Amino acid sequence: MLGFVAMSRLGLWTFDLAITQITQENVLEESRGLVGSFQTTAYQSFFLFIQIIGMIISDPQDFRYLVNFSIGVVAFATVIYTLWWKSFSNSSIPNRLENADGKEREGLVTSKEKANGYGAT
Repeated sequence: MLGFVAMSRLGLWTFDLAITQITQENVLEESRGLVGSFQTTAYQSFFLFIQIIGMIISDPQDFRYLVNFSIGVVAFATVIYTLWWKSFSNSSIPNRLENADGKEREGLVTSKEKANGYGAT
């Protein structure tokens, strides 16, 4: 049992590193604080929610309901993320961007930014 808990932690840490890398590569430096704050707020809210549900459904025989709920939420999040990524990757063009101060940065230019001339090199 302890081995499975350790393996799940390894998966969680790997996922956390991947999210951090995606954020650093695709979010403007000026917006990272806002995005990180929202991500932390959302995580803490959902964590509180599952803890409250765990208090309400506290009978050990009903644990399977919590497990099934968690699996369903993770599956739903996977679908939402996949749809977002498909939409994002189809509408973005890898390019060099210029910040407001004129310095170039690596990143992705959305179709809207491209239409406004942002990121033209």
